[in-house]
Amino acid sequence: MTRCSLAIVAIGGFASVGEAGETLRRRSAAEIGLQFGRDTTVISEPRTADGYPDYVTALNRRMGAGVTLDENFWAAMWVAMGNADQSPPEYIHAMERALGVPIGLQPKFTSRARLAGGSGEAANQFYESVHRAAAAPWKREDFPRVQAWLERNKEALAAGTAAAKRPKAFAPVVDWPKPEVAGALLPHVQACREFAWLLTVRAMQSVGEGDSDAAWADLMTVYRMAGHVEQGWTMVELFTAIALRTIAQPAVVQYLSHTNASAEELQAKWDELAPLARSRPFFTVLETDRLAYADAVTAFCSGSCSMRDIVGLYYDLSAGRDPSWADIVSNRLAQGTADAVAKAVSATADVNVTLRYGNRIYDELAAAMEPGDHRERTRRIAAFEQRLEDEIGPITGGTGPLLTEYLLSSREEAAELPAKVMISLLVAGVSRCEKTQTASEARAIVLETAFRVRIQSERSDSSLMSPEALAGEPLPIDPFTGGPIRIRANERGMTVYSVGLNEKDDGGKTHEDGTGFDDERVVLLIP
Repeated sequence: MTRCSLAIVAIGGFASVGEAGETLRRRSAAEIGLQFGRDTTVISEPRTADGYPDYVTALNRRMGAGVTLDENFWAAMWVAMGNADQSPPEYIHAMERALGVPIGLQPKFTSRARLAGGSGEAANQFYESVHRAAAAPWKREDFPRVQAWLERNKEALAAGTAAAKRPKAFAPVVDWPKPEVAGALLPHVQACREFAWLLTVRAMQSVGEGDSDAAWADLMTVYRMAGHVEQGWTMVELFTAIALRTIAQPAVVQYLSHTNASAEELQAKWDELAPLARSRPFFTVLETDRLAYADAVTAFCSGSCSMRDIVGLYYDLSAGRDPSWADIVSNRLAQGTADAVAKAVSATADVNVTLRYGNRIYDELAAAMEPGDHRERTRRIAAFEQRLEDEIGPITGGTGPLLTEYLLSSREEAAELPAKVMISLLVAGVSRCEKTQTASEARAIVLETAFRVRIQSERSDSSLMSPEALAGEPLPIDPFTGGPIRIRANERGMTVYSVGLNEKDDGGKTHEDGTGFDDERVVLLIP
């Protein structure tokens, strides 16, 4: 099951027993000398029975403020999908109580995996058929198994479409399997990916069969779902929302290439899509992510989880990313930290030192991620990561260097070691977050440019789309370079693209065209 944030995805979850079945007794907040304040616990109220900040209740109050049952996307979406991930009954019942709706213990839609029936050649062929059906117009006889998949999910799609039209979204954090935020699960978030594939496939069938209005309605539902998903409190939800938009965007371009809509109608379509096309910036979720870090620290220092629980359950955002020094730190610690070293280091832990250290890092991280310009964000993040590597570097060599650092440190410095271990896991995905955010910005900008070209071509009564359609209008800015978006025309149509992460003009070629290409593009076909 998918877990939550930079902090909690890193930590993964907490066990209630130690090594060899040793029960970990949770000490009260007073026993560990917990100090309340913005620089330590972040919040002071509400509190648990043993005196700790109640982060689950605090998050639910913050995220659910002003959201009624009838307005809430997730209240309807959970009913639409049912127990999609086949979560334990205890979790489903807890979610039913939190949302105030009946979910049931069975899934209410059929995923690709369930229909494919496992692995093997037949399953691979089905997945390939889904991808092809989502990428271009088709008719029901073209992909019989995909058509059967759509038919099987007709009721779920209708319910999901109605849910997406709701104006607000609040997915409660439930206190199962653990009372800490660290126990939060997100099966509902990943289920939205399946709905995105279903809706996009059906949109392309509608285009193929001449029903452009139905196609547009399904594509807008995907973007509305993305907008709801990213209103959550975790990095995983932001990554998933970007993935939903990425699934739908090629189909939007296909719609744009094949529709007979007028310039005025196309402008109305873009006005509808534009508020949903851009992703929520990653830095905006750091404040709630900070609460997850604080909850993890207090759980560790209270004795309800061990150092091994923290370093042994490793960061996975369900998305590929390049290894970094922080990856190496966490892997080595997870694989090599001896019990004696872990216990020696954790024995020096001061909850307030650890919390203050983490909050300082969060402040620096927010300052690095906040600028709207990619190049400035990249510069700040590189400086942030270098400062952090200089601080944490001595513990990156595994058990030996960690023990050496512990033995050679002052008491105050030794008290920071647990914080450094946790922070090394926390920041492993920072650069990946920035790259993903900028790529998402670039995709939204090239899509906007494609709409502008198509609209101006209709207004000029031109039978061919061309870069000249925007003559006299400034081209949108490529977020990777600060220069204009690129446009190239050929006999098939027109390619609108950003140069991508390598900041090199690859002529509109992507990774699908070969190694080393990473432009972000859309291709408008000549109608």
